Amino acid sequence: MRSKITTNNPYPPKMPHSLMWQYLYDNNISGNFIDYGAHDGKILKTLASDGFVINGIGLDANKSVVEENNKSLPKNIQLKLILKNSPLEFSDNTFDVVTILGVIEHVHDQKKLLDELYRILKPGGIIIALVPGKNFFSFLDTGNWKFVFPRLHKFFYTIAYSKEKYQKRYVLCENGLIGDIETEKSWHQHFSAVELKNLMEESNFIFKYSDGRGLFFRLIGFFNLITFRIFNFLLEPMQNFDSRIFSKDEIMIACTKQ
Repeated sequence: MRSKITTNNPYPPKMPHSLMWQYLYDNNISGNFIDYGAHDGKILKTLASDGFVINGIGLDANKSVVEENNKSLPKNIQLKLILKNSPLEFSDNTFDVVTILGVIEHVHDQKKLLDELYRILKPGGIIIALVPGKNFFSFLDTGNWKFVFPRLHKFFYTIAYSKEKYQKRYVLCENGLIGDIETEKSWHQHFSAVELKNLMEESNFIFKYSDGRGLFFRLIGFFNLITFRIFNFLLEPMQNFDSRIFSKDEIMIACTKQ
């Protein structure tokens, strides 16, 4: 079933976060949130301003990002550092909503993580996950270029940022990550809707809803990248149209806990 992205949705259709926001809005969901892989906390901040988040915790593995952004977040939102190979610090049945958006594909022991998220979710609560969809164009995922074309990736990353940043993110592998992927994983995984549903059910989550967006999204994005975004004014509307029509490039799932 496809969600209609309403005009009050703060995310454009080409962004998979639009599916998450729309599900919360259509089902009138609010409460205490935890966002696993929250980065700078902007998603929680948006959800709070739209009335979904009463209190929010964002978890991230990047210590500097957590420390820098905590200062600018509203009082009802806090970022905390993920400690690798440690259980989450929260009691059982703590949160009304768990979001894990574009994270599962980076994690080596996915069941262990989902078991922990199941533990801290309240009975009747909702978990929303977003992952890259498995389709013909999955090979164009630039997140895997660092593994397939390491020298090419190093060349472009160094030009775009610096040698020091490349060394920090991809050689020293701080926080146990190669860029944003766990060192044990070494691959940006893609899922079909069935594979994602099965993975969630292995951790005892109960399936409620699934949606997706796009099919040619990565192909259009790849062309946009190699043309240095010169044709972005044409390609961005194409991506939004693609996202409304198809549902294979990004997969969203919503599950609950008994």
